[in-house]
Amino acid sequence: MAQQQKFQKKWLEGLTFRSSEPKVVEKDGRKMKTYVAVEREMTEADVLSWKDYGQHVVIVTADGQKVTVEK
Repeated sequence: MAQQQKFQKKWLEGLTFRSSEPKVVEKDGRKMKTYVAVEREMTEADVLSWKDYGQHVVIVTADGQKVTVEK
């Protein structure tokens, strides 16, 4: 049985996680909630799944991205 390799943080270098945050604005005298786009560095908590294919790793993230990273 092959030994399971652990996820390495270096695979996330240079990748960004895209999401949105709510912001309350006043428009026409009323308070309204709008969503503002936010980008930040990707963390291990953002990874839903990953698979090692030898020369590269495929990472699926919580924001819907599927990224192929060379080892």
